[in-house]
Amino acid sequence: MAHEINLKDAQLKLPELLQEAIAGEEVIIFQGNTPLVHLVPHKKKSKRIIGTAKGEVKIKEGFKNIPGDFKAYLP
Repeated sequence: MAHEINLKDAQLKLPELLQEAIAGEEVIIFQGNTPLVHLVPHKKKSKRIIGTAKGEVKIKEGFKNIPGDFKAYLP
């Protein structure tokens, strides 16, 4: 369940709200009836590993053949 809090209270409790968001709790800060901010933890980007899609991609025969009527668009 989301923790909904108004802006004035959120300003006083920001450290606690951040800890809740880091722990996975959904925190939504409102101003009046309007939601302003949805606090979520930052996700680390995973390092890409070269070669993980090996064998998954197939290039069709004739891929590099340019249709005659398309050559006018090339530099």
